[in-house]
Amino acid sequence: MKYITYSFIILLLAISERSYAQTNVSGIISSNTVWNAAGNPYIVIADVFVDPGVVLTIDPGVTVKFDFGTSIGVNGTIRAVGTQADPIFFEADTIGYPVEFYWAGIYITASAQPFDFTNLSGCFFQYCNFSFSGSPNLYVDLSGNTTLTVFSLVSLGFDHCYVEFSACGLTGASGSQISNNIFKECTSDYSSTFLIKASQNSAIYNNLIYKTGVSTSFGIISVNKNMSVHNNLFIGNSFVFSNVLNFEDSCQFYNNTFVDNTVDEFSVAMKINGSSIFKNTFTRNQVGLETFILKSCDPDFHNNNILLNPSQLQGQEFEMTASSGAGQTATEEWNYWGFNDSSSISEVITDFYDNAALCNLDFVPFDTSPDTTAPVLPVGYVSKKDLFNNSVRVTWNKNTESDLKGYRVYYGGYNGYSFTNFLDAALDTVMDIAGIPISEHVAVTAYDLSADGITDQYDGHESWFTNAVEDTTVGIGQADVSKNKVIVSPNPSTGHFEINIPASYNNVMLNIFDMEGRKLISSTASCLAPNFFTIGQQGIYLLQVVTAGSSTGFQKIVVIR
Repeated sequence: MKYITYSFIILLLAISERSYAQTNVSGIISSNTVWNAAGNPYIVIADVFVDPGVVLTIDPGVTVKFDFGTSIGVNGTIRAVGTQADPIFFEADTIGYPVEFYWAGIYITASAQPFDFTNLSGCFFQYCNFSFSGSPNLYVDLSGNTTLTVFSLVSLGFDHCYVEFSACGLTGASGSQISNNIFKECTSDYSSTFLIKASQNSAIYNNLIYKTGVSTSFGIISVNKNMSVHNNLFIGNSFVFSNVLNFEDSCQFYNNTFVDNTVDEFSVAMKINGSSIFKNTFTRNQVGLETFILKSCDPDFHNNNILLNPSQLQGQEFEMTASSGAGQTATEEWNYWGFNDSSSISEVITDFYDNAALCNLDFVPFDTSPDTTAPVLPVGYVSKKDLFNNSVRVTWNKNTESDLKGYRVYYGGYNGYSFTNFLDAALDTVMDIAGIPISEHVAVTAYDLSADGITDQYDGHESWFTNAVEDTTVGIGQADVSKNKVIVSPNPSTGHFEINIPASYNNVMLNIFDMEGRKLISSTASCLAPNFFTIGQQGIYLLQVVTAGSSTGFQKIVVIR
C-alpha cells in the first residue's frame, strides 16, 4: 500500500514538473534550431537574433511568450508553420490581459531569406496566433517604425494567421503573400502606420479586417505597383484622420466587401489614381466627406455595388467626387448606385456640373439592380420577435440580385464575425427558430447560385451578416401604413431602415425631415428597387411621400441608437 502511495506521489511530481516546464530563450541563434512543443512555453527573456544563413523552425503547437518589450530579429530564416488543429501562439508573458501593447514584434532584415510563392520556402508564418504585440523596441526601431507585429524587409508569407489586440504594422517587401488571415481589434496609428503594407507584385486576399481602429493618414492598407487586393472583408472598422484606402499606380482592388465601417468627417473611404477598382461592394458605411475621391480622370472603375453610405457631414449619401480636369471625362460605367434613374445618381456624385474645375463623370450605362459579379449585398434590415415559447420568429427584407439562391439564418456562439449554427431558409423571408431565447444573437445573410458553403463570404457569394433587431413595437408601423400605404421597416430602428413603396405608387419622392423642419434626405423611390436609408442620430423624424405632385401626408420614423 505504501509502495502505491509513493508511486502516485512521484507520478504527480513528474506531471507537475512537466506542467511548469519552460524554455528561456535570448541572444544569438547561430545554428539551425527547432522549437518544438516539448519545450513549451518558450519565454523570450531578451531579444532573440537569428544569424544569416540560419533557420529557426517553430513547430505546430508551440507557444512563444515574450517579456515586455522583447522581440525576435531575423537575419536568416524563420519558419513558423502550424496547423489548423495545432496553431503556434506568439503572446505576452503576463497574467491576464495587458493594458498596453506588450511585446515588440518580429523584425526580418534585408539579409533574411525571402518568401517564395512557388515552393513556400523562406520566411513564412502559417496558422499562427499573435496577440498584444507592438511595444516599442530599439532593435525594431531600425525599420523606421516604433510599433509593429511583423516587419519584413524581404518578401513575406503570412497565411491563416490570427492577429488581435496588436499594433499590427504587418509589412512585407515585394512579392509578399498575405492571405486567409483575421485581423481583429488591432490598431494602426502614427507609429505602426499602415495595418498592412506590402510592396509591388504582392497579393493580399481572403483576409477579414474587423473592428480595427485606424488613426493615421496612411490608411489601412498600403497599395503599391502591380499589387492585387481581392476577396477581403473590411467590416466594422473605425477611421480617424485617415483616408482608408489609397490606390496608386497599376494595382487591382476587386471582389472585396466593405461594410459597416465608420470614417470620420475629415476623411474619405478611398482615393483612386490609376488603378482598377471593380466588382466590389461598398454599403452601410458611415463615411466622412464622401465614399470615393478620384485623383485622376482615368480610373478603371466598374461593376461595383455602391449604396447606403451616408456622409456624416451632408447627412445623406454622397458617394463620389471627380478629380480636377475641366473638359476631361472619367468613365464610371456599369456600377450599381442603388437607384434606377440617372437623376438620382447625379445627386450622389460631384463633377463638372457641380464644379467647373472638375472633370465630368460618365456613369451611363449603369446597373439598375445589384451587380451579380460583385459580392452579394447584405440583407435588408432584420427583426426578431419573441413567440413566448422559447422560440423566436425572424423576418427580413428580400434581396434583389438576379442570381439569388437563398438566405441563411445564423445563431449561437456569436463572436462578432461568426456563429456556431445556421439554418437554410431557401427563398423564404421568415423563419421560426425553436429552443432559443429572444436575447440570442441572430443574423441573416443572402447567398447566390455559386455558393458552395466553404468560403462564400470571402468569395463574394454570401453577404455579410445583418444582425436582427428585437421587434418590440406596437402600432407605430401599422397605424401609419393606413395613411399612405408606404411601409417603413423596421420602425423604430437603430438608424438603418427600408421604405417599401406599393406598386400602385410606382415612382415617388421621399422627403425625411427632423422635428425642427429641416430636410435631411430627399430621394426618388420606386417599388421596383429596394429603398434603404440611414439616419445617424437618435430621434423622431417625419417621412413625407410625394406622388403625382401631391403629398400623402407625414408618418413618424423613430430612431433609437
